[in-house]
Parts: sequence; structure tokens; C-alpha cells
Amino acid sequence: MAGVGGLMSLWLFGCEDGPRPAPFPERSAPPPEEPLPRPARRYILENSGDRCAVRWEQAGQKSVLHEVRCPRDVLDGESVRLTGRVCMRDSADETRRAPTRCPKELLYLEGADQTGGKRYPDYLLPPAK
Repeated sequence: MAGVGGLMSLWLFGCEDGPRPAPFPERSAPPPEEPLPRPARRYILENSGDRCAVRWEQAGQKSVLHEVRCPRDVLDGESVRLTGRVCMRDSADETRRAPTRCPKELLYLEGADQTGGKRYPDYLLPPAK
């Protein structure tokens, strides 16, 4: 019974005589991450009114235009550019300049360019080197 009383007092009053645990080492803030570099090549879908076309731009160079079906939500005179993993709509109307759903033709152009044309339509193949 004395053992139960000793355990009860230990539970009630804690263990004051024992050594205290070492404090946690202070965490230093992680070093600031450098922003990821922007992709050198930009992929763009343009609606010129009578047709739509996709192309890429890199360091002032532009690829050949590939005519594609116009997405319903891209109006005349607007363009959509693939920026990383997001597509941005460029328009003369300020209210329509915003992130938007990426048209599949734009994603196909990027994919065809990065994979050498595997699994993508022939008209989006990069030029032969």
C-alpha cells in the first residue's frame, strides 16, 4: 500500500528532484529561397480575329505560327500566354486581364517542344535541328 501512496504523491507533485531535460535547440530561420528562374521560352496563343495561332518566343526569336481552333473564351485581339503553370490572358479590356484556364493547344505546344513531339499532334512538332 505504501508503494501506491508513493506513486500517488509522485503523480500529484511531479518529480522535482530529477534533472531537467535539455531545452530544444533554437531553430534558425531557413535561408531565403532564391526565386525560381523564369522559363526562357514563352508559349502564346493569339486570336487575330479570323484565326488563332500558337507560337513560342525566346530571346527575341519567334517560332512559326501554328493555326489552331480558337477557344470560346479567347476573344478577338486577345492572347493567352503560358507562364510557368498558369495561363494569363492579355487583352485591351483591363477587366479581362487575369489568370485563365490554359487552352489545350498551348499545353500541347509546350509538351511537343519539351518532349521532341512524342504524343502530340504533328503540326506542333518543333523544327528539325
